[in-house]
Amino acid sequence: MKLLAIRLSALGDVAMTLPVLESLKRANPSWDITLLSSPAAAQMAETLQLGIHVKAVNVKRDYEGVSGLNRLYGELREEHYDVVADLHDVLRSQYLRFRFFLNGIPTARIHKGRREKKALVSHTGLRQLTSGFERYRDVFLRLGIAGFPLDYHCPLSHDYDPTFTDIGIAPFAQHAGKVYPVPLMAEVIKGLLAKNENIRIFLFGGKNEREELAQLEISERVINLAGKGSIAEDMLRMKDLRCVISMDSFNMHLASLMETPVISVWGATHPYAGFLGYGQSEMQIVQLNDLPCRPCSIYGNKPCRYNDYHCLTGIQPSLILKKVYECLDSR
Repeated sequence: MKLLAIRLSALGDVAMTLPVLESLKRANPSWDITLLSSPAAAQMAETLQLGIHVKAVNVKRDYEGVSGLNRLYGELREEHYDVVADLHDVLRSQYLRFRFFLNGIPTARIHKGRREKKALVSHTGLRQLTSGFERYRDVFLRLGIAGFPLDYHCPLSHDYDPTFTDIGIAPFAQHAGKVYPVPLMAEVIKGLLAKNENIRIFLFGGKNEREELAQLEISERVINLAGKGSIAEDMLRMKDLRCVISMDSFNMHLASLMETPVISVWGATHPYAGFLGYGQSEMQIVQLNDLPCRPCSIYGNKPCRYNDYHCLTGIQPSLILKKVYECLDSR
């Protein structure tokens, strides 16, 4: 079986495909599985030694417009795939899927559950929805592939520094509705540093976040890694952390791929939408459960109707610290 899976963008969602594809490969070791995605996906898959191929493309830059997609389809057609799984279902992936369909190749697409997600943010259906991992797996089931368990395990072993208790913090996300305020995160850091002199903190973020993260460098035991290394280097660092404090963001999923516990902080979004990191415990979620206006957004991209983001500013640093200490005590 030669299988093509398509997930072109949104790094967190791309990261969520990998446990599913690894589980599929584990159940069918002789299959040739390719993921059409970004260069970042190639770094993640290579670091994890997943045994799948990644055709890394920048669709907007190198395959622009219909003519570009036709050229990309021509390249993919030469690989002679048996089935195509569209894990994205956007215009670009729909077009590629349609071309394969016209050529007689079985295809299937993700069902994103838009109606259920709309009910979630309108507060007419506040319940746990199907996880993104299960939605990805369902695409393969619709292709007639026999059911396979989601049993991803990071192949890399942890190597903790005995001198320090290393903790990662990734306080930023793409949208304001998912970002814990820097002054409050500074209080979290102060609490951690005061708790134990052996605690060391690594800050994660993009190159454009490095300057803002510098506000959190309040001790020589706080090390700002933002923009310094590649995704692969960040992954290897996360592998050896005791835990990571993260928003509902890419870094939550990156740490989850390394099977590192994540204290996840949720503001405008909600884990009920199905985007909690793979294998992460609900007991390590930090959120305001009694706030009637949340969740107000699936992706955190809607402006706060009250202009104060109380869903985030109302989370006391002590609550995050409590979750961190519980996590450390359990390991």
